[in-house]
Amino acid sequence: MKYIPSENALTAREQHYNDSSKLLNHLSSQRKFQLDHFLKNNPKAFEIEQKYGKYLLVPLAVPLFEIPDKDHFMTWWEAHAIRPTKQKGDYVASDLGISPFESVDLLQEIGDDWNLNLQTESFKKEFPKLWQQFNDSFPCDKLYSINLWSSVQPFTEHRDSAEMVDFPASFRVKLYDENPEETLFVFDNPSNPYTCEEPTFLPRLPSTNTYVWNNLRTMHGSVYDQKYKKILAVVAGQVNLDRYDELLSRSTAIYKDNCLISKHSLENYVNI
Repeated sequence: MKYIPSENALTAREQHYNDSSKLLNHLSSQRKFQLDHFLKNNPKAFEIEQKYGKYLLVPLAVPLFEIPDKDHFMTWWEAHAIRPTKQKGDYVASDLGISPFESVDLLQEIGDDWNLNLQTESFKKEFPKLWQQFNDSFPCDKLYSINLWSSVQPFTEHRDSAEMVDFPASFRVKLYDENPEETLFVFDNPSNPYTCEEPTFLPRLPSTNTYVWNNLRTMHGSVYDQKYKKILAVVAGQVNLDRYDELLSRSTAIYKDNCLISKHSLENYVNI
């Protein structure tokens, strides 16, 4: 599979290149806010940044998410999924309107950029083991959101209005995927100076379908083939720094050949 940036993506790149200070300042302010507000400037958070900030993408050493009856799952999905509308945006994700994906929301305790389609009780009833696995697999004291998304068109390169600390904290589970080749990609995107590295598609591994990437340093997106369906779980939560450290240490050792590592320093992304 190959990613070719659209004209809109190339235009956005040119705008950032011509005035990268706006992106640099936005990423800097968001990182500071999140370190203050969510991590309370815990010294451990800064240790985690120094230890794992260079990791752009890491497959996670957690049990494989497996759908027991795919036909039943897809019947449930077709009955409950909607095309949501984006109602709010910010500097890195300003587009509003109809989404490029279908969605089912299982949990939403923070953020309201999209109109919600909460189907929590139905999902828990139909797929109790998957629900429990979501709650057991991530190094979080509390999960804030679990959103299931399925692309209906190419998903252009972007950052999320989400995790902006300097370690991989954007969790994804490839819950269902019919594509014969990988479609989801990330690439390194320093803002000082502004650079777009070559995209890397997520590795397909037999032992895990859960990944985490560094949203501060990277952009991500997805190519699309209408013949195939993919459902991705987007998970966010309050990271427990000790459990996170243990999981990332184990995951980077087990999947050392599958991690994507940056050659840049933190000052290439934010004001220090």
